[in-house]
Amino acid sequence: MISCDCPVPDYQIQKSGFLESQAKWLAWNRRFARSAEDYRELIEFEPGNQEALFDYAQVLCAVGLCDEEAKAYEQVLKIDPLNNRAGLALERQRTRSHPAVSAGYSYWEESGYGDLSQMRRHHTELAADIPLHCRYHLQFAAHRWLEEPIGFSDSFQSYGHTISFSGVLNAYFSAAAAWTRHYYEDGELEDQNTGFAQLAINLKDYAKLELGYDRTSQYVNEFAVLQGIQADAWWLSLSSYVTRRLELRLGARYLEYTDDNDAQVYSLGAGYAFTDHPRILKLNLLGEYRDTRETNVFHYDGTELVDITHPYWAPQSYFAGVVGLEWYHDLSRFLFCGSELHYYDLRLSTGTASDDNALIAVQAEWHYEFANHWTVQLKGLLHRSRQWDANGFWGTLQYRF
Repeated sequence: MISCDCPVPDYQIQKSGFLESQAKWLAWNRRFARSAEDYRELIEFEPGNQEALFDYAQVLCAVGLCDEEAKAYEQVLKIDPLNNRAGLALERQRTRSHPAVSAGYSYWEESGYGDLSQMRRHHTELAADIPLHCRYHLQFAAHRWLEEPIGFSDSFQSYGHTISFSGVLNAYFSAAAAWTRHYYEDGELEDQNTGFAQLAINLKDYAKLELGYDRTSQYVNEFAVLQGIQADAWWLSLSSYVTRRLELRLGARYLEYTDDNDAQVYSLGAGYAFTDHPRILKLNLLGEYRDTRETNVFHYDGTELVDITHPYWAPQSYFAGVVGLEWYHDLSRFLFCGSELHYYDLRLSTGTASDDNALIAVQAEWHYEFANHWTVQLKGLLHRSRQWDANGFWGTLQYRF
């Protein structure tokens, strides 16, 4: 047997160094798909590079390719079975691939724009998430809604179910769709279908293009419920991390209401992070334009409001601008993609609009994953303005087997 301690050629050392630095730079700047390509080439060059293999698994996690992520961790453990970091990450990946059940409750209240927004809504949900080959998810949910128009003597109860699917085809394409059926206990109200479908396209990490359709019930007051008003929306958004700290967003939405009305919505947003993970202080800016073809028509019997044609917010040539500060703090014990997340997120926003509607809003969110199986998530919103007030609460408890 002949052994050789031959020196590694200079070009190989230079190429390995270039690929590793390039892959790390791309990952740092949120170019995860292209970073994965460079890591893949580097590992072909240096199959025993444990650091490169672990970092490769991390960028695969970031783009949702969890099955390939697991293979990379397994490769690290073949080289070094005592690599604790890879062992923990692989355990977490396997847990994330198990089925889960959850229970949720939400409360929403809005009041304003005269009689247009006058609603309280309670929603409870039981759901099951069934992963298929890790990166595809099939979900089932059972719902119960209670809608209480403010100032109206009756309330409306309904129940329903949702079937949804989401999946990551590769580092550049992902999709999701859902269908929900609403059954109303009041025989005078028709049962309703809602849902959505969306496609996300990663444009070589320079930008993310999302296209979608959704159908929603516009139940914001008693007249909207009684008329069964719904809206079909076709939308697209384009977002880009220009740098690690700077994000730009564009959006467009076309809505077609079931009462022969339509609207257009355009938005332009930006976010800039002054600090980096795990403590992020971020400035958010948003500008929006809305225009509805036909606005509201109120019908009175004397002084009593008896009906509204187009019973939902229907502004025309409306502009709004919002500026906000966000504080995100990651308290997770281990700071790697796929670890048990523990964070809180606080947002404070203010702005005004072309109808002289100054606003202030506060949002808070807390997310905690623990004991390798449990997740609790709480979120609250308080919005105040001259013409529209809203309060919201959302809570979910999940167990993953």
